[in-house]
Amino acid sequence: MTHPLDIILAKESETLGSDFWVKFDEAFMEFCSKIIVLRIEGWELSSGVKREIDYFRSKKRSVEYLDWDEVVNSKV
Repeated sequence: MTHPLDIILAKESETLGSDFWVKFDEAFMEFCSKIIVLRIEGWELSSGVKREIDYFRSKKRSVEYLDWDEVVNSKV
């Protein structure tokens, strides 16, 4: 969620760093009852996604997965 913000707030080719964003993300996640992970290419390689899944599991909150094909083919 914060990757696009990091691109805007940080100077070109720089980052505010994951330590900055961890606290920001956890403040939002504290109010969420579950996380839905969109399985797009590379999602399983993301340390941020892994950290968020681990956070929800540690709080005994639901972790759900949504495949990209389901989104594209959805009639919602």
